[in-house]
Amino acid sequence: MNIFERRGYRRILGPVYDKEKGNWRILTNKEIYTRVKKPTVIETVRLNRLRWFGHVQRVGGNRIPKKVLRVYMKREERKPTRCNNIDGLLSIMDVGY
Repeated sequence: MNIFERRGYRRILGPVYDKEKGNWRILTNKEIYTRVKKPTVIETVRLNRLRWFGHVQRVGGNRIPKKVLRVYMKREERKPTRCNNIDGLLSIMDVGY
């Protein structure tokens, strides 16, 4: 996902003339992010997931999103286990809980 995003930014920003070497070159990843000054797509998705998680934590316990967050799932060829979506969600977002 980040590769697709950087490719688009490289097309928009175009090549850069390097005065030291006297030739044109493409921007490095760090140069792209310093010029754009926006969060990456991955960071935006993580922030939106965290916002959704906070919203679901505040809603009542009988609402469907709250029930879905803590659901029991059966796995084939294994014993039934509890799927803790909170831990999975927080591990994706790299947030300690």
